[in-house]
Amino acid sequence: MRTNEEIAQRLGITVNTVRYHIQNLLNKTEFENRLSLAVNAKVPGIVVNENDRQHFLNK
Repeated sequence: MRTNEEIAQRLGITVNTVRYHIQNLLNKTEFENRLSLAVNAKVPGIVVNENDRQHFLNK
């Protein structure tokens, strides 16, 4: 799983912004943690490929 720092760098935003958006997603969904968010992502392009999905599942 990517760290907040890695996500921020890839998107060109601050780490605090990453934390803010992850927390908002958790508050607006039934998921309890970011792993659940990643594994269940349904928006095209969030989970890039099956290898990424398997990486999250194996953690």
